[in-house]
Amino acid sequence: MAVLLRRIAAVLFFLAFIAATQDIFQAVSPQYKNYILSLQVVPAILQFIQKPAWIIAGFVVILLTTMLMGRLYCSTVCPLGFIQDVFSRIRKKTQKKPRFIELPNYRKTRYTVFILTLIFAVFGVTLPLSLLDPFSLSGKFVNAFVQPLVVLANNGVSAAFARAGNYSVPPYVYRLHTVDFYLISVILFAAIGYISYQKGRWFCNILCPVGTFLGILARIAPKKIKIDEIACKGCGVCERVCKAGCIDTKAHQIDFERCVVCYNCIDVCPTGVIYQNKKTHKPDTKKKPVTVSRKGFLGISAVLALQGIQQKAIKKETGESRVVVNRKVPVTPPGSGGVERFTELCTACQQCTGQCPSLVLQPSLTEYGFLGIMQPVMNFSFGYCNFECTLCMEICPTGALLPLHIKEKKLKQLGKVTFVKDNCIVETKGTECGACSEHCPTKAVTMVPYKNLKLPEIKEKICIGCGACEYACPVKPYKAIYVEGNKVHCLAESPSNENATRKEAVPEEFPF
Repeated sequence: MAVLLRRIAAVLFFLAFIAATQDIFQAVSPQYKNYILSLQVVPAILQFIQKPAWIIAGFVVILLTTMLMGRLYCSTVCPLGFIQDVFSRIRKKTQKKPRFIELPNYRKTRYTVFILTLIFAVFGVTLPLSLLDPFSLSGKFVNAFVQPLVVLANNGVSAAFARAGNYSVPPYVYRLHTVDFYLISVILFAAIGYISYQKGRWFCNILCPVGTFLGILARIAPKKIKIDEIACKGCGVCERVCKAGCIDTKAHQIDFERCVVCYNCIDVCPTGVIYQNKKTHKPDTKKKPVTVSRKGFLGISAVLALQGIQQKAIKKETGESRVVVNRKVPVTPPGSGGVERFTELCTACQQCTGQCPSLVLQPSLTEYGFLGIMQPVMNFSFGYCNFECTLCMEICPTGALLPLHIKEKKLKQLGKVTFVKDNCIVETKGTECGACSEHCPTKAVTMVPYKNLKLPEIKEKICIGCGACEYACPVKPYKAIYVEGNKVHCLAESPSNENATRKEAVPEEFPF
């Protein structure tokens, strides 16, 4: 019964994780999303560090549960643990030979990885967390592989309803992230999948800093899973189903620091000598050997299928430009406060990139340097920051993006607009344009007379760096107008009442 309940809980928590991170139409309340994400260890710790007075209930529950019963989080709540279990299930179905064996403790390696990750995080380098934190890895995988499936399912239902005259389910226009994001996600996913298929929870017990942290707490848990040394016959059945590789059949011992409390060993023990929270135990000699049966995972393998995603969905451009544009400072998302603060706290979990409606938030490659790889950056070739949108700040689980009121967000200057006259088609082609001015929500870009035409004129003081002008500019390969990021975000001046009352024009895929 314990195994069945744990499996049901694991499926429900994974579905809740999907619902919180793949809410494409924002039907789930931000409060519910915060409840789900508060159960993830690293985001909760980062939030707590920034707001010590704010006790995160979900995180406290995880800590108390671990100190009482062991690493139950790893087998039920952790989304990456669920993904690894899918691979373990595939191995069971495809191989007849014994699945798992006892693995060495690797205590020195585990603690070294944990301490180094902690030291890097203290000094503001979150790359190890980006590559090892289970929540951040799961966020990458879900956004790369699950989000297209969610959109495909939604649009399929929408089309079927539309044929029946029902338009209650709107279609969703999906656009791809950068190619390097999918390439890195595929490499990480393949590595995790291979390790899980061959050695079960090896990643959890060697490389995962969360697993090591919870394992330390699990050592004091009173409700440990134990083996009755006297009654145990040493058949080895429990060892073959232990995906954590923490059971030593010959010594009749379980390394509870590495145990993920999946209860598989209790379920398959033919004599019932494995137990939890019992002082004495009498073996059940009538109990027959059983095999592990983990139903409920049907259909999940579809999540693991990688589609051929390599094309970029960007608008067509016209015109020619020769002046090279090099952005010196990357533009960080609203609520980040600036480049340094953002890179010190962001674990590249991709929650904000998955929720961004305009897809302007993209995983970085070189913008923040090697240590900041895959941390989100504003990429205005994909979109622009919607004037009325605050979704990225609402979904951020680590506090790298602090919530801003919509009025404050509209004045937060992420960067400043820069105009390159020699790239503008008004100058190079003698053609009217004005796309940048038309799409600027604060009218920081206006058109002034120039050679019987009109040329853009910028007002840096009221520019907020949303990138609408850069996105709309049709010139290629180098834009005639672009946003240079602010190292530290500041406040822009309020636009005039006349400009403030003008509605923001929403650009189509191609503004012309």
